[in-house]
Amino acid sequence: MAATFSIMDGHLDAPRAPAPEGRVVFSRLPRGESAIVAAATSMKYVLEGEERYEIDGVIRVVEAGHILIVEPGVGMRAILPRSQITTGACVYLPGRPAAASEPCSEFAALLGRSIVIPGSGSVLGAVLRAAARAMASGRAPRDPDRLLRRAGGGLSCLVRDADTRMDRLSALKASTRRELLRRLEVARHYLHTRPDRAVPLGELAVQAGLSQFHLARSFREVYDRPPAAYHSALRLDAAARFLQRGRGSSADAAEQFGFSDPRAFARAFQRRHGRSPAVFARN
Repeated sequence: MAATFSIMDGHLDAPRAPAPEGRVVFSRLPRGESAIVAAATSMKYVLEGEERYEIDGVIRVVEAGHILIVEPGVGMRAILPRSQITTGACVYLPGRPAAASEPCSEFAALLGRSIVIPGSGSVLGAVLRAAARAMASGRAPRDPDRLLRRAGGGLSCLVRDADTRMDRLSALKASTRRELLRRLEVARHYLHTRPDRAVPLGELAVQAGLSQFHLARSFREVYDRPPAAYHSALRLDAAARFLQRGRGSSADAAEQFGFSDPRAFARAFQRRHGRSPAVFARN
């Protein structure tokens, strides 16, 4: 049987029946609550609004641009606290319902029974964001099975990346490394959403819920460079795309991406891309 696609525009009093073949859902929901059981691994990408999920007695907040990933067999209560309509895409991967006695998967061992992660900077985020935007514009997925395969592949990439990154952290306990990685991903996502200016370390530390020292040290362990250097590279790459598309001059790019000194921008761009902004734009 093929995976199914449906639109959810009302809340559920009871969980849906399992879908062993997989399911894709576009949700367009008002304020309210729904009862859900993730019979198979599921991923929810919030496109607009905010959703909250009570899982294992803990409230997980999923803001726009974030993804909730839930292990099979996890029961939860979805809570939409705000009056405006919230939209998003949910994919339930194919698979039989998990028994409570079954050992946890590789995903659960690394990331826990549920986790909220930023959608930016990952294959999974790109897949779910594109699907959610298409469905929001009225385009149902022509091949839900293909979408589920791509989402499953993105999840596998995420697990491999998490495994590699957690191994780089110096904390001893796996639970400590997992929570620290979650906070670092929050910080990384914050940098991805602020391409127009430099972000002070203190501001970033507040977002991650870490001290500046702990954030700087751990961020470098995981991503191979300090937060400021990581963010500068993001902004210089965005400037390169800006110039490549002919959207403005070198001075325009410097202003657009938060470099107050055009000459300093040109030097940083040369180091990053091997050419001056003017030469890059011409070629």
